[in-house]
Amino acid sequence: MSDQAPQHPAISTRIIVALLRGLCALPVPLLMTCGRLLAWPLAKLARSRRRVVLANLALCMPELDRAARERLADRNLRSTALSLVESLLAWFGPNLSARMQLIGAEHLERTLAQGRGAILLTPHFTMLEMVPRVMTEAAPPGAPWLGQLTEVVRRHNNRQLEAVVDQGRRRFAATVDKKDVRAMLRVLKANQVLLTAPDQNFSYGAVFAPFFGVPAATTTGNLRLAARSGCPTLPCLIRRNPTGKGWQLRIEAPIANYPSGDPLADATLSNAMVEAAIRQAPEQYLWAHRRFRSRPPGAEALYPDRVLKAHHRTNPEPADAREQTDAKRSN
Repeated sequence: MSDQAPQHPAISTRIIVALLRGLCALPVPLLMTCGRLLAWPLAKLARSRRRVVLANLALCMPELDRAARERLADRNLRSTALSLVESLLAWFGPNLSARMQLIGAEHLERTLAQGRGAILLTPHFTMLEMVPRVMTEAAPPGAPWLGQLTEVVRRHNNRQLEAVVDQGRRRFAATVDKKDVRAMLRVLKANQVLLTAPDQNFSYGAVFAPFFGVPAATTTGNLRLAARSGCPTLPCLIRRNPTGKGWQLRIEAPIANYPSGDPLADATLSNAMVEAAIRQAPEQYLWAHRRFRSRPPGAEALYPDRVLKAHHRTNPEPADAREQTDAKRSN
């Protein structure tokens, strides 16, 4: 696992973690029922997030009329609110293996048998925090990735919140900052598994690849990692079970000829895979993210000011400039 060890938690952090563990000791059906009930008012109160969701749906699913987008936004915001409970369960809950299903484990087993590590591409579905837990508790006996998972994360600005979240995450995976290229390469060199979620707007090291037909700033960081380490990349998709009483994680076969040496073609391919997964369960995707915040040079803004203020708009650093920066950091 990554050697990025957290500092010793403060007393207040330990108290918060103890309280959350106590809360998660309640029966899981009760917690999920409470989460679904609370999701209704929370979704109604999230007005600014709702504007972002509706703006994204209008861009990505223009085939839906306004009423259909409104209904989808309602379901999506409730899914996002429910993910607060799911995240707590992922970090501090009891054994959840009876509610989990892992499909495609053989793909990851064969990949790790090659000895080059593996990058898992995990899109931002709202229950994303469940991924390391499902990979641990639903894994076949003796799975080679047990105790060998590292999750690429964005650190919270609030240090106490970060301490709580990081302590929960580290029950099932080490964590590494999204800018720590050297640590990621060490993970892959050790034939371990790196969990990445590159389907958000990036203001650096990006190319503009189509996402639902709209140019979106798409990171090339995962491509550079795969190229430098020689490791395969596998899609890894999580969603709730059709019954709504658990979680299903599907690991797919390694992406062929990836990276190909053409960053735009590779980013287009990965975005198409994410899009296909979203269309299977659009209400479970994190539509509240401003995916089209950055625009190509000279392009008009896609979000109105009430969704994204003008001073928050960005133009990403070119991918080739970022590659030079990453090379310096990893040396």
